[in-house]
Amino acid sequence: HMQIQAARAIMDRNPDKAKEALDKAQSMTQEALQDIRQSVATLRVAVKNEQPLPDLIKKMVADVETHEMQAIFKVLGTPRPLSQPVHLTLYRAAQEGVNNVCKHSMASKLELTIDYQHLDEIKLTICDNGMGANQLDGGFGLPGLRERVYLANGRMKISSEPGEGFLLEVFVPG
Repeated sequence: HMQIQAARAIMDRNPDKAKEALDKAQSMTQEALQDIRQSVATLRVAVKNEQPLPDLIKKMVADVETHEMQAIFKVLGTPRPLSQPVHLTLYRAAQEGVNNVCKHSMASKLELTIDYQHLDEIKLTICDNGMGANQLDGGFGLPGLRERVYLANGRMKISSEPGEGFLLEVFVPG
C-alpha cells in the first residue's frame, strides 16, 4: 500500500521511479498472496487423532532437517491419548513454531520437545539457536496460536532476544 502511495505521489515528476515503486508493490502483493494461500491450505488440512501426536510431530521435524539445520525431537514421559482439541492445539503449535524457525530464524539447530511428565498438563517446547528478535508481533501466526492455546485452556510463553534464538513454550491441560 505504501509503495502504491509513493508511486502516486511521484508519478507526474518521476514516472520511472513511480514504475519501480509499482513493480515492487506488485511483487510484495504476490508474495503476500502466496503466504495467505499457504496459510489457508495449512488450516484446511485436517489433523486426526488416528496417529499419535509424537509420530506426527516427529515426521514434521524430520521433514525440515537439512544439512544447514539440525532438527531434534524429544518426548519426555509416556505419551497418552489426548482430546481432539488438545491434540490439534499442540499439533498447530508445533506447525507454527517449526514454520517460524524455517522462515525467519536463520537457525542451524531446532529442538522440539513434548513433555508428558506432568499428569495435569502437557508442555510443548520449540527452541532454536537463530538470530532471535526484538519484536514478536509482526504477523498473524503467533497471535493466532495464542488464541488457539487460550481456547484449549492453556497458556503460552515466548522468549527471544536478538542473537539469542527463540523459545516457544505451550502448556495445555492433558
